[in-house]
Amino acid sequence: MSEIYWITRFDYLQSILITISIFSGIALFACIIFMLGYDKDTNDYKKGFSGFKISLSSFLLSMILACLVPSTKEAMLIYGVGGTIDYVKNNKEAKELPDKCIETLTRYVDSIEKEGAK
Repeated sequence: MSEIYWITRFDYLQSILITISIFSGIALFACIIFMLGYDKDTNDYKKGFSGFKISLSSFLLSMILACLVPSTKEAMLIYGVGGTIDYVKNNKEAKELPDKCIETLTRYVDSIEKEGAK
């Protein structure tokens, strides 16, 4: 049951990562503007460059993680369908079930055709 709770938190995690990437992008842009106003030899330029590196790394990391974290719907689908597929692969009776269903449907359709012909 705790897995389902954590899966429902994925949307919030994704929102936080997007928010971090927005603020990092703004800081990145500000650092670029700041660095354009100074010579490369000054201390202010070096401070701006270190802020640029931090902003760039946090922007890239948060964007990559935001893309990799699934939404709640996607995570529920992965969790539910993945478990079902694993169960069907390991259960002999479940493997035979589709064949039995198709045979039953074929017999049912044949019986309907015979009744319609009478």
